Amino acid sequence: MTRITGSSQLAKSINKVLLLQNIRKSGAISRTELVEATGLTSGTVSNITNDLIEEGLVAVKGRAGSTGGRPQVLLEINNNARLAVGTNVGSTKVISVLTRLDGSILSRSDLPMERAWSLERQVKQIARSISDVFPQSEEQKRRVLGIGLGIPGLLTSGNGVSVFSPNLGWRNVPIKSLIEDQVACPVTLDNSVRVGALGERWWGTASQVSNLVALYVGTGVGAGLIINGQIYKGHNEAAGEIGHVVVSEGGARCSCGKFGCLEAVASGPAIAKRALSRIRAGEKSILQDMNVDESLITSEHVYQGAKKGDALSLEVLEEAAHFIGIGMSILINLFNPQVLVFNGGVSNSWDITGPAILKTAQALIFEGSNPDIKIIRSSLGDSVGPLGAATLVIEQFFSLPGVNTR
Repeated sequence: MTRITGSSQLAKSINKVLLLQNIRKSGAISRTELVEATGLTSGTVSNITNDLIEEGLVAVKGRAGSTGGRPQVLLEINNNARLAVGTNVGSTKVISVLTRLDGSILSRSDLPMERAWSLERQVKQIARSISDVFPQSEEQKRRVLGIGLGIPGLLTSGNGVSVFSPNLGWRNVPIKSLIEDQVACPVTLDNSVRVGALGERWWGTASQVSNLVALYVGTGVGAGLIINGQIYKGHNEAAGEIGHVVVSEGGARCSCGKFGCLEAVASGPAIAKRALSRIRAGEKSILQDMNVDESLITSEHVYQGAKKGDALSLEVLEEAAHFIGIGMSILINLFNPQVLVFNGGVSNSWDITGPAILKTAQALIFEGSNPDIKIIRSSLGDSVGPLGAATLVIEQFFSLPGVNTR
């Protein structure tokens, strides 16, 4: 990492960010250690850290144990100094959280979302979700860095437009400006699966891993990619559409028009549809005794049936697990990540599907290419989307646009 010297305001801003990053990563660090870690002079470190303490961004944690000399003062980030709102929009639910700088969630809102609603009603519901968690006091409002927003489908994050989101019925919707008009706070936008990967990288089990793939399997299927510590979006911000890779020749028809896409054979709706099809073909299942209308069977019902030993439910989940394992092997062979994190509603069945997923994935990974790969289920559950969205603005706070200080 190159230190920036000189007396310009830019140099001071960059060095300030550099020090903030090192304090955050260490948890608690002395000024002497900051000098060693950054290459800055002791005078620069002392002056800037004093400013950061005065601003309330950094706090004195205590003193390090003495090794014979004067005990060193330890510095840490004041995680209450700034707050962030993160909102993740799905086809059935919108979840918002208010977090501190360390990702700890202070409040959360879960509201329903429907594709059939008008755009105006959808926007108002997203704004309501944000308002539910937004601080009420003026003092706290001033600490909010901004709002991170994750949405499904294709988008252009630069101008804040949802290009195509089939799960929400959106085409060329200027969602960033529409939400900003409602909440009067700056919004940073990205794809919901990508922000989930960002959340995993900052706060999940795979924290601080530089190369990570997050596979989401729920109503839809997608992958978020972290390459060399950065979100990878692709040329047109369409990277990670593993849900529309064909994994079953002649399989079920997908919403995209193709047949046998991963989303069409392994998503939550696909699992429910497969179970219902077999029941209607005359097969017996405990699902018929669950006091639920056949047309309302969900993948969660199939999972509950499998937990009770229902043969049909177990077979349907095992079939989906096989295809998910194929999808994982494709991602691992293509991107060679250190960790692949599995999330989404279907991941809740990990206790049943996990062995079959791992067996298929490990059999199809190119031999010797990634012997240390870890395939794990997310520890963050459905908080990962809104938490990752909040991280969009937290990450901006700990960086300087156009300057790589990592």
